[in-house]
Amino acid sequence: MRAIILTVVLIYLTACGGGGGDDSSSVPAQQQAQPTDSTSSSASSNDNYVTSSEDDTSLSDLIIPANFDWATSETKEVSVNVVSSITQIEAESSDNQTIIEGAPIGGKHFIKVEALDENENVVSTPLKSLTSQVGSVRTVMKLSPSVMQVRISAKANGQNCTKNIPVSELTTSLNIECDIPVASDLEDSQ
Repeated sequence: MRAIILTVVLIYLTACGGGGGDDSSSVPAQQQAQPTDSTSSSASSNDNYVTSSEDDTSLSDLIIPANFDWATSETKEVSVNVVSSITQIEAESSDNQTIIEGAPIGGKHFIKVEALDENENVVSTPLKSLTSQVGSVRTVMKLSPSVMQVRISAKANGQNCTKNIPVSELTTSLNIECDIPVASDLEDSQ
């Protein structure tokens, strides 16, 4: 009886490949996939990319395109403020200088910031938000290297206000001006 069991086990192991770890042992030679011109490692027609078979796990044939940008995204923490272009106030700059700037327009306003490439095409929209009651919103924007400028749009009191700012000129406080007088101007004119 032991001889029969041993024979059956040996036949079973031989038929299944014996678990030797080589997948080709259980597949007849004529059924094994042979590489063809379309699946073997070769450069594509424009020589920018490499195609390879599914079994190729080496990086030796890896080709980086000439226009590949190695830079990472840039993070900017900014405050976007909706201000009046009509009503001006005195403020203090970061270097303790007195400056004149637009008075904040209070109320909740819709703000949208769009990241633009060199052709002014929208790359991403890092911010869509409502401002606080004082007309300001604080955010962290992540900008890819292809972004050349940002377009800030605000909808305040039924008016659409837009401003484009080059990335090199982004500061921690971005003012978007609208032709809206604040309450103090309205009271003075009566």
